[in-house]
Amino acid sequence: MLFQNAFKQKKTNSFPELNPRRRMLFDSLQEVLRRPHGLEKIFEVKGEALDEAIRANRSFEEARTLPAREMYAGIMYQAIDFATLKKSEVKLFDSQTLIISGLFGLLRPMDRIPPYKLKISANLGGAVGRLAIYWREPVSTILRQELKGKVVWDFLPDQHRRVWDSTGETRAIYGVKFVKRVVRDGVAEWKTISHYSKALKGALVRHLLRKDATSPKDLKDFVHSEGYRYEPSLSVEGKRTAVLAFAAE
Repeated sequence: MLFQNAFKQKKTNSFPELNPRRRMLFDSLQEVLRRPHGLEKIFEVKGEALDEAIRANRSFEEARTLPAREMYAGIMYQAIDFATLKKSEVKLFDSQTLIISGLFGLLRPMDRIPPYKLKISANLGGAVGRLAIYWREPVSTILRQELKGKVVWDFLPDQHRRVWDSTGETRAIYGVKFVKRVVRDGVAEWKTISHYSKALKGALVRHLLRKDATSPKDLKDFVHSEGYRYEPSLSVEGKRTAVLAFAAE
């Protein structure tokens, strides 16, 4: 997810220039589902989870749709907890957020989508191949225009970040990392954590919305219940890009 400051699917969804590629991907996905073997590797699940993925992906073009921010219900979205945000904060999220999607390429939060199961790391083979590569050029082209002159808060997971080439005339790009102090053999060091990072990112999004944040100085009063605070001394800041650190003892 990028938070920026400053077919049967609903035809008014954003970025219609991606529709030909979406159509090609939809058709390729249906061909993949007819294969007798190898679906566990493609969808990266097995057993009941694979059966659910197959059912969802076979019927998504006829399924009911919801706004993307309601359909995506992962840990980060749960931590954002839209139901407890002010209306002005939800409106800011809807107007300033872009979502990279394995199936649709690029979405806005209020674009309506059906339930589906397809990770950005999937390789469908044929004309589509690896989704991150398939979407990289067209999505990056759109993002160069959408993000021009803006401050970008980059909350993309590693796999999704491969879709965006990060080029363009942005004002600034802020990534984040979360570190925890650990002691090994009597020596204290900061270790980057990942197992809880999605929940932390969700809490940070809430803070950015509340502050309508445009720079790291707006993070000075961010405090998470697990003890994470903004720590400039552990951050890596360049002229246009930065990785901002949030640390807990």
